[in-house]
Amino acid sequence: VLTAGNAAPGANANVSVVSNLANAIWRNVDVVIGGENLLQSFDNSYNIGSWFDIVLNSSRVRAPYLLQKEVFWMDDADNKANSEDPAIYPALEGGVRPATVNRGALKRSKMIDQGKQVTLISDLNCSLFKSGKLLPHNLDVRVSLTKNYDGYMLLEAENGTHKVQFQKCYLRVTMQQPSDFCLNLMEEKLLKTPAIYQAEEGKVSFHSITAGNTMVTVNNLFPQGRLPIMFSFGVQDRVALGNARNKNPFTFHPMKRVQIYIDGKPYFPSALESKTMHFDTFYQTLGYKNAGECFIDPDNYPIHPLITVDLTADRTANKHHLNLSQTGEVKLDIEFEQNTNDGLTLIVYSYYDRIIEINSDRGVRVL
Repeated sequence: VLTAGNAAPGANANVSVVSNLANAIWRNVDVVIGGENLLQSFDNSYNIGSWFDIVLNSSRVRAPYLLQKEVFWMDDADNKANSEDPAIYPALEGGVRPATVNRGALKRSKMIDQGKQVTLISDLNCSLFKSGKLLPHNLDVRVSLTKNYDGYMLLEAENGTHKVQFQKCYLRVTMQQPSDFCLNLMEEKLLKTPAIYQAEEGKVSFHSITAGNTMVTVNNLFPQGRLPIMFSFGVQDRVALGNARNKNPFTFHPMKRVQIYIDGKPYFPSALESKTMHFDTFYQTLGYKNAGECFIDPDNYPIHPLITVDLTADRTANKHHLNLSQTGEVKLDIEFEQNTNDGLTLIVYSYYDRIIEINSDRGVRVL
């Protein structure tokens, strides 16, 4: 991180990076195989999806590892406003420096202060590459990466001018070299039946929230009709998803009361009406109520107030087995403490079970 004049920032410069830096550096990521793009292709869908994947599926014991590898460290503040406070190093008062209100931003700032270089190592968040099965050889794979805006990657005052400078970028690929006998067997089998891969798909969607109301209804959350096996949602500022240095794209606004309707029927026996109910439901849906954990805990939940919903028939999406797709209509009722401001958006991250077929011609079909 450098100044506008390409110099190293001075000591105690009020600039930090967002919590998901290794993925936030990319505004768009495309993985095209056999002419089929396996990722969503709109601004910041990739890094938002990767944040949800890491946060919801990682134990806290991995936090030091991800800090070193990706400069990934959760924000730690009392509320959304404090998570966006530009005073990483508050001004001295009587010779004493007050505590930083976003402790997570301070920790990340120390990783990049005074122009320190960092090496970021991040797995390409494409589920097909995470499959335990080998992909066929001679497969045409094209990866496209677009650098993000400096304002999205950095946390500082609105009129800040720091920038992120790349030195090098590598794509590290792990390959296997089967024997000719195995390759011939694979080709013979592909001539008869395509190779099948079970590959989860994470999808990000945005839904506008009407300004000036305490009660907001979002209808037809999945307009295509096909329901995910699980989805999580939170409320964000629309400008945080662009080039605003003073907005944090990975912390969210609180909700007072939530109810979800599936084909007109309420999902929860009664609406979730307190932070305790919200967090308890969030952990129970993820399967962590009695054992396990994720990066969101009771201490940082006030700035990561997500709700997660399991739409499988037996509500076991967290067991990671293949579930049959369902269709239907989902409606959300969200109540806020105060009238909503202009420019709020609902971010929804949905998990779908997906089957990918690759045939002998290396054609790809997504089912």
